[in-house]
Amino acid sequence: MKKAKLLMLGLTSLALASCSLFGGKDKDEKTYDYNPTITGGTAEEQTAILEALNNRPMANLNGKTSTEIFPYPDSYMTLKEDDGDGIKITKSQAMGDLTVKITWSIDESQEYYGGRKESDAAHDIIEIKYKGFEDENGNPNPEGSFEWKISKMECGGAVAENANIVFKAKVKNEEFYHDNISIADIYAFQDKQETINGHKFDGMFDLVDYSVKEGASTYSPYFKIHEKNKDNGGKYYYVNVTGEVIYLAPDGNWGLIADGDEILELYAGSGQAFTKTNWPNLDVGKVVTVSGNLSQYQGSINLGFVTKIREASAEDAAKIASPSKAFKDLTETKIASFKSTYIECQKQAIKIDGVDAMNSLRTITGTIVKGSLLVKGEEKNATFAPATAITSSKLRAMFKVKVGAEEIYVAYDYHVDKENDKGIFSKLSALNLSDDETEHTFKGTLRYYGNDLSSFITEANPGMWSLVPFAPDHIA
Repeated sequence: MKKAKLLMLGLTSLALASCSLFGGKDKDEKTYDYNPTITGGTAEEQTAILEALNNRPMANLNGKTSTEIFPYPDSYMTLKEDDGDGIKITKSQAMGDLTVKITWSIDESQEYYGGRKESDAAHDIIEIKYKGFEDENGNPNPEGSFEWKISKMECGGAVAENANIVFKAKVKNEEFYHDNISIADIYAFQDKQETINGHKFDGMFDLVDYSVKEGASTYSPYFKIHEKNKDNGGKYYYVNVTGEVIYLAPDGNWGLIADGDEILELYAGSGQAFTKTNWPNLDVGKVVTVSGNLSQYQGSINLGFVTKIREASAEDAAKIASPSKAFKDLTETKIASFKSTYIECQKQAIKIDGVDAMNSLRTITGTIVKGSLLVKGEEKNATFAPATAITSSKLRAMFKVKVGAEEIYVAYDYHVDKENDKGIFSKLSALNLSDDETEHTFKGTLRYYGNDLSSFITEANPGMWSLVPFAPDHIA
């Protein structure tokens, strides 16, 4: 039946077409591709083991995709480090009113065995200990292999004591070099004013390529490609970054890691959500090393297309400073420093209080600017439009707060309270947005909001800074 799946995905086995899971024909009349010796138990319990083994996923990729892995030799999957592939194995499988328990045997002495972590009550994740881009001599690491097997299956009194269902995979190490850098390295910039290709820049990030590409139809600065990836098809700046996890959005869309007061946003997007089920090493308070490529959203830098999240080695963990988690005050003078005398919008590359502004933790105290509320529509590619109230926990919203003579946006990111059960939306929606006399204090992560199509061309773009609360006590 598994072989039939490989050839005709989505078709139900003809042998089962005329009967229910445990009714109809006797199990001996069916043909199973994987048919271990089962002793004891009832006929239904024995059938449950065979049905689970042959018709339910026992192993899947856990990475860029969740493709089912079939036993060897029907399948010989390739595990790719660049895709962050691990293996998700099933420990128990509900079969109607019965439960099949699966025992796995893994030789932990294998060179690519990186550990086994719980994903949820019914699944574990086997981590692969990849070797990286090259060895200590600069030579590409060779491919390897990895093997694991089902040693036992049980359902009630029925037992397949020596199931011996073997899975094998090829292991492919990094093809694209990942640079080991700090959060501060990502934000490093030259505090200078310069005009390139007719565009003015006030501050230029070290890791962004502002050069004019010969033959390019448009001018669009973006992150550089590392020298080691220029001849292997690498299109992005791939990195490994270490920090302490200080926040994870409830829906797993984004999170924050910190190195002292330097903060980096992790962005899942359409990839695997940042949850313990997908990433067993991910938890608030843990120091992790995250692999992905440098990205941005509306000009606010993040680490996206994440492929690996590992517990940081003792050596890497020792390099980061313990996060203070302090929300540094944004005063009138500091907000004014965002302005540029050289370009028509706020600076994108800037430090405040000696800390990079991007994604940093900040607090403001001021009054709400009447009539400043903007809410983003539900439809795809919707833009912000004026509104009188924040009415949906599933829509983005932003409004201005006046601090002295300066103004800054406070923004609601629906990922922090999409289900309206965290207290953030309730507090924001309860604000009197027509009151310009009562002072409020807001805390959050500081994001740049500009043009997503030309994210590092800030001249004449509506680039501005906004504060995003992510806990209910961030609104007072």
